[in-house]
Amino acid sequence: MIDRLAVRDDLDEDEQQYLDALEARRVTEMPTTQQITDIVEKVRKRLAEGEREGIHLKVVSKKFDDDWLSIVVVPSKAGVRASEYANFMSKIERELREQGDDNVLLVPALED
Repeated sequence: MIDRLAVRDDLDEDEQQYLDALEARRVTEMPTTQQITDIVEKVRKRLAEGEREGIHLKVVSKKFDDDWLSIVVVPSKAGVRASEYANFMSKIERELREQGDDNVLLVPALED
C-alpha cells in the first residue's frame, strides 16, 4: 500500500489535483451517530424520489464497520427490475460522494 501519493513530473495539473484530492480523502474521521443518521435520511429521501420514477426501494438496516457505512436496501414493491435497482443505487452513491459523504455503500438485498 502506498502511504503518500507522490508528485510526479509526468502528470498534468488536473491529474495531480485528482491525486491530491484522493490523498486528502484518505484521512477521514469517524462519523458521529448524528452524521450516520443524516446520511441514512438522505438515502431514504432519495429512494422516495425514486418512487416517482417507478423504482420502489426502502432502507431496512445500516451498519458502520471499518470506516464504511453499509445501508441495506430492498424492493418495497414487487416488480423492481434488478438493473434499475443497481443503476439507481449507484447513482445515489455518486451523489453522496459529490456531497462529501464518502465510504457509503448501498447494499442490495431481498426481503425474506
